[in-house]
Amino acid sequence: MAAASGGDGLAAMKPLQSAMKLANGAIELDTGNRPRVIPAPGGQLPSSARAWIR
Repeated sequence: MAAASGGDGLAAMKPLQSAMKLANGAIELDTGNRPRVIPAPGGQLPSSARAWIR
């Protein structure tokens, strides 16, 4: 990626940085909404949960 001419390379990066911050926040929110898997007694996971942990 080439820097913009005229010394405005930093100004051109700010929208990208803002977008990355929004994307990181959305990823954190998305991962926080996943259901928690509680292991069964004896430390074994249910067979339905094993498919997700690969």
